[in-house]
Amino acid sequence: MRLFGTKGTLIVSAFILSACAVSGQSVRAPEEEEVPTLRLSPYKGPRKTIAVLGFRNKADSEDPAFNEFRVGRGISEMLKTALVKSGRFRVVERSKQITKKILEEQWLGLRDEFDQTTAARTGRMLGAKAVVYGNVSEFGVKKTGVYVGLGGARTVITRIVVDVFMVDTETGEIIDAATGAGAEATQSSGIVLVWEEGVESFDETTVGKATRKACYRVVERLARFVSGEEEEYEEE
Repeated sequence: MRLFGTKGTLIVSAFILSACAVSGQSVRAPEEEEVPTLRLSPYKGPRKTIAVLGFRNKADSEDPAFNEFRVGRGISEMLKTALVKSGRFRVVERSKQITKKILEEQWLGLRDEFDQTTAARTGRMLGAKAVVYGNVSEFGVKKTGVYVGLGGARTVITRIVVDVFMVDTETGEIIDAATGAGAEATQSSGIVLVWEEGVESFDETTVGKATRKACYRVVERLARFVSGEEEEYEEE
């Protein structure tokens, strides 16, 4: 008995091709660097005790890829990691007791944004010599290419710009400021969605990868400032 004729074979083949197209495959654009790195010289001097506060969305964007809480939290965590890796900073974390006190006094979380005074007071409570906080000033997604039936491909370029301020906790003065920009390109084939809704780790998303690049550029600036080094690279 023949289970499939020519017509049946075509149907099965079409089904397999359709499944492959729906699953899709995302690949990095070849011109993008694989792993962002801190462009800093070796350093063995003293480290500055610093705290990383919150980030707000000031970008004129309602793109579904931008989730303010998720991106803000991602920036904070990436900045902490990069600051430590730079060898110029010692990052202090908020304890539950201090976080509760800050929330009770409406210094953090219940305000629309930080100001210099708020940041300095919070930093002193944390035992930090300086604090950093900032805003997402630009966020955009550019899509090129089209899907035609089960074929075709699209390229998605995500760009994010972060403005960061460093405040002296004793004087409340902004002692340095930095702007970092990052972009990430992803190519998707088939008819898959371009947003990585199923990716749990923010680091692995297109937005997260662009954010890390922006954070690294910011930390390079702050690191050179505290160590007295001259600026060696232009902003991207």
